[in-house]
Amino acid sequence: MRSVYKIATIMFSTILTTAYSQTVYDNGTNILWTAVFENSVPQSSKVSQAFCDTHTPSIISTTIQTITSESGTTASNGVNIRYISYDSKTVNGLHFNVVHGELSGQDSSNKPWKHQIKLYEQTLEEVGKTYTVWSTPYCKGIFTGYPTVLPTSTTLQHK
Repeated sequence: MRSVYKIATIMFSTILTTAYSQTVYDNGTNILWTAVFENSVPQSSKVSQAFCDTHTPSIISTTIQTITSESGTTASNGVNIRYISYDSKTVNGLHFNVVHGELSGQDSSNKPWKHQIKLYEQTLEEVGKTYTVWSTPYCKGIFTGYPTVLPTSTTLQHK
């Protein structure tokens, strides 16, 4: 299922970005980021794979403005993620973000839970496909992020 979603996301992104000739990056607000979290594994033998599966976001689509807001964004499996702070730097033309965030949700008994998450993002372009490794005190994994530049009323110039 995830590979089908990835293909659909890439196709949508390609169609949308090639249909418009001009874009203006407005502090990330007109860029939709789609992230597919996968390969989560326990940090220790005391944590089960089932725990990691239910405490890791699955697929999110969000803007920087939304994910850094007080409420964050909710993944398709109900896990909420919020970026609390991040530091960006460019080294030799490569772009890096170190993110401190928070995951939250409810377990099967509707009991709320919350964990800190740290993410290490890297990309070849300021706005480009992003490769990320992440960890919480209990689990770790990867995600791949795909940007889609959304047209705004000031940048819309259909070909």
